[in-house]
Amino acid sequence: MSKKKKRHYTDFGQLGKEHYGIDPPSKKQDHRHKGKLPKNTIIRGSFYEPSTECLKRKIFIEGAKELADRFNSEKMSQSSIRSLFNLLKSAEKNLRKSKCKYKETYHEFLTRCEYQWRRGVIPKIFLDFAKAHLELATESEHEFRGFLTYLTSIMARMKTK
Repeated sequence: MSKKKKRHYTDFGQLGKEHYGIDPPSKKQDHRHKGKLPKNTIIRGSFYEPSTECLKRKIFIEGAKELADRFNSEKMSQSSIRSLFNLLKSAEKNLRKSKCKYKETYHEFLTRCEYQWRRGVIPKIFLDFAKAHLELATESEHEFRGFLTYLTSIMARMKTK
């Protein structure tokens, strides 16, 4: 008498597909669920100091360093987010042509982050980072530039391949 192997649906798998209508994460991606976005790295209110209108120190130093370390520990490299970063940078250059372009671009950036996460290219912590800054980064062109500076600071501290 042969024993049938009992199926477990602990990793979303078929159960997730049946009940939620979404595909399970790829095997390459499964190991990328471990890190959580530190709350102190999420910028609230504004990327700028209210009294001086200068970018906050956290964007250049503490927050950028902590996130770069987290992204590195998740085996993320600069090259894995380069295309996402280039999308934002090219939009910044074209901001003079269209005032709403920064919102569209950030939404496209978020969509591409979701796609790259599902493919196992970026870890969930980066997707969480992008989602956490959605409202603030799309509030104004000024805040969009603040987010871009934050992402630039993080990338400057990340390891290259």
